[in-house]
Amino acid sequence: MFPTKHRMHPESFKAQDGFDCASEIAYNLVDVISSTRQDASVVALRYGRRYCWFAPLALTVMTASAFAAEPSSAAVNFDKEILPVLHARCVKCHGDAKRSGGLSLATGSELIRGGESGSVIVPGKPDESPLYELIHAGEMPPKGNAPLTAAEIERLHRWITEGAKLSASDRTTVMITEQQIVPLMLLRCTACHGGRRKEADLDLRTKAAMLRGGKSGPAAVPGKPDESLMVRRIHAEEMPPRRQLVSVSVKPMEAHELKRLEEWIAAGMPESTVGADIATTEPDRLVTDEDRQFWSFQPPREIPPPSIIDPSVRNSVDAFILEKLRTVGLSLAPEADRITLIRRLSFDLRGLPPTMDEIDAFVTDPQPNAYERLVDQWLASPHYGERWGRHWLDVAGYADSEGAQNEDRVRPTMWRYRDYVIRALNADKPYDRFLQEQLAGDELADYEHAAEITPEIYDNLVATGFLRTVPDRTFANITNFVPDRLEVIADEIQVLGSAVMGLTLHCCRCHTHKFDPLPQRDYYRLSAALKDALDEHDWIGPETRQLPFVANGERAAWQQHQKSIDDQIAPLKEKEQAETDDAAKKKLHAEIQAIEKQRRPEPMIRALWSRGEPSPTYVLKRGNYLTAGIEVGPGVPSMLTDGRTPLDIAPPWPEAKTTGRRLALARWLTEPNHPLTARVIVNRVWKHHFGTGLVTTLGNFGKTGSLPSHPELLDWLARDFVQQDWSFKSLHRLLVTSGTYRQSSQMTPAMLAADPDNRLLSRMPLRRLEAEIVRDALLSVTGQLDDTPFGPADDVDVRGDGLVTAKGAVTGGRRSVYVLHRRTKLPTILESFDSPQMGPNCLERGESIVAPQALHLLNNATVHTWASHFANRIATEAGAEPSAQLLRLHRIAFGTTLDEDALKHAVADCETLRRQWLAELKDLPNADLEASRRALQNYCHAIMNSAAFLYVD
Repeated sequence: MFPTKHRMHPESFKAQDGFDCASEIAYNLVDVISSTRQDASVVALRYGRRYCWFAPLALTVMTASAFAAEPSSAAVNFDKEILPVLHARCVKCHGDAKRSGGLSLATGSELIRGGESGSVIVPGKPDESPLYELIHAGEMPPKGNAPLTAAEIERLHRWITEGAKLSASDRTTVMITEQQIVPLMLLRCTACHGGRRKEADLDLRTKAAMLRGGKSGPAAVPGKPDESLMVRRIHAEEMPPRRQLVSVSVKPMEAHELKRLEEWIAAGMPESTVGADIATTEPDRLVTDEDRQFWSFQPPREIPPPSIIDPSVRNSVDAFILEKLRTVGLSLAPEADRITLIRRLSFDLRGLPPTMDEIDAFVTDPQPNAYERLVDQWLASPHYGERWGRHWLDVAGYADSEGAQNEDRVRPTMWRYRDYVIRALNADKPYDRFLQEQLAGDELADYEHAAEITPEIYDNLVATGFLRTVPDRTFANITNFVPDRLEVIADEIQVLGSAVMGLTLHCCRCHTHKFDPLPQRDYYRLSAALKDALDEHDWIGPETRQLPFVANGERAAWQQHQKSIDDQIAPLKEKEQAETDDAAKKKLHAEIQAIEKQRRPEPMIRALWSRGEPSPTYVLKRGNYLTAGIEVGPGVPSMLTDGRTPLDIAPPWPEAKTTGRRLALARWLTEPNHPLTARVIVNRVWKHHFGTGLVTTLGNFGKTGSLPSHPELLDWLARDFVQQDWSFKSLHRLLVTSGTYRQSSQMTPAMLAADPDNRLLSRMPLRRLEAEIVRDALLSVTGQLDDTPFGPADDVDVRGDGLVTAKGAVTGGRRSVYVLHRRTKLPTILESFDSPQMGPNCLERGESIVAPQALHLLNNATVHTWASHFANRIATEAGAEPSAQLLRLHRIAFGTTLDEDALKHAVADCETLRRQWLAELKDLPNADLEASRRALQNYCHAIMNSAAFLYVD
């Protein structure tokens, strides 16, 4: 047998792909003789006896012996012996037309440059060279392609061992240029010698700036690294100054980095001949037209609804659903009763249970359009924005704290973004405008030179908080280094990709996506599109990334408040200065300090804005900030374009300081025929109404995501959404007025057999209320809900044992969307019912059924207090008669009326509870009254913990 490291075995030698069998054997024997240092005759004897049936073997062995005995002393010629092999075997996938993994093997210089994962050749070390390792292991070329012969592999091994020498022209091409030095300067030097700060008037961002120098003269002397001031200072460890490293979040230059800088200067400081990689009118070499054929990478198709005449079909949605149901012998389920419908609709559109008056009005309304009018009424409710705003805040990753560290600092002004979302949805702001404001609100109007901060400008700025929601630990210098900043940027791209585009963009931060045609290059092009505001080399921490551009009315009120404080303090200060008695002086000072504490902080906006000229963007090999690759310009995923259309970038107004990059990105995302934007959002809205998306993987419309259950319906909805001016309320109206939505949730044996998982929508699903809606519903039925909207988040109390409750919750509270959402201290009732912590966002909430949920509702003191309020409400509204109390209780909680038998049992249960309490309270003067009250409270508590209260059918 050949040693295991050798690729071919004599028994497997078969003439195939035009290779000569004897030559293969000869080259393998050469490999054996050379590597094992065995005598050729021994090898001939060992293998010749076993394979004596092969006549030419003796000659082959002798030939091998001769080859091994007299190895060639000539070095392997790359151009003649290596490059032709690469062209024949490799450039189909790694050439000019296609560059898998960002790697081209078409020229020596490109081979040495490597791909997105770094170098593929380590001169002198073939066993550490990825290219050789993959070829030697038989993994490259991929299965189905002609492999390299043993001789070709041996020559590649020798060439690398000899130092991987290239031709003179290739060596010139791969020399270190300015493009390899600029990332180094940005990382180690420009915090003090760059665009924002120029210590000693020195800017080190470009070759020209280095030669221009600063107060001490030029920073570098071409061809003379030893005479270059910057090199000398770095060697002397004077730069960067060791005492200032933490304050500017910079680390000293590594030895190999300094060596690279010296080599560049020694070579004359050559400039790069290659510009930033951006989309052009030429075909893309990394993404083909074939790659773009996947269904979700193509614009939504224009598909007419099926022509179906059926009384259950109320609109086009039903036609699509019914067409597919009929293929399995099913039809739409009967319509649910009116009480079920109003409860379902109320929770879906407002997130609150319907009142008894609303139920009575709807149930008794004789008009044929009673349901449609109810839909319009609740779409106009201010509670609609609170309900659906929470859904968007999930995908945006909204939280009222920074996260990322145990301290979990509170974000004092983040609530403005939450309020913006709620207001925008209540106003039915078109989704295209909604996105444009969140991605580039600062580029929609010149806020810096505006005569006044109008509500529109204010909204534009607040909306950019969308790109400031993720965990951010860069508020401290020690956690504000470049890799910390890159984590924030990566999280923002993940939120953008998953929430808006339905793509797993984060998978190509370190390498080309394994499944979707998303080159790593495209990830960094997208990063470059955001870089004028999210620049790791021109960073603003979370505490300083705030603007004072609040609406004029709010600023005027704050200024008036400040004046009021000043007016109160002024006379006291005069008295303090004139006072000679120390005790009196101390008392006056204390009074002044007490008044000072009443000052409100200046109203600010947590926002994102253009910083002007962004630093260059580089593909980071393997995602490592220390290994910058090619420079790229701003762009979008090529697979979602024709590959020949550059991103249309222009300043948003004349003499604007902003680049217009994010605005160009936002406008591209909201083009009417964009393949993903409309599909992703209508699918998400569908999921919240029907329990499951048409595409179940809400944040993954790529090749590893699920296929749509109703692809034609999804495309029709996406196109209709755009044609309806991107109106959410029009989309809701369409969906909730459909016969599909109005179906009963009752299941039949036929449904179970033909549509067991309800993917065909043969019935409405039973759904549990989300965490916030559980709490809000409890507050609502107990009469403790405070309808006050907007403003700073309601604080929470944190008990020593970890129990977290909203302050004031015992006596009432606002809706849960207004409660402080601190990542590490979520209210316990919300956390128990699967409210997410946001890391960085939540695409779909889990729906666990675990004991702590029931235990919390059963044992929590606040819930007990709410039950007491509920009982007091019932007693007040229904009087002392138990049957009247129980009838009203069920109507408030469920909207239903107890029949005679159910009422009889309920009264009996309450009476049992009353007697038990009476026995315990018999010594109290008002024992009978208190026993009745506590029994009713227990019954209310049980109702609040019931499945009928927590689920909607």
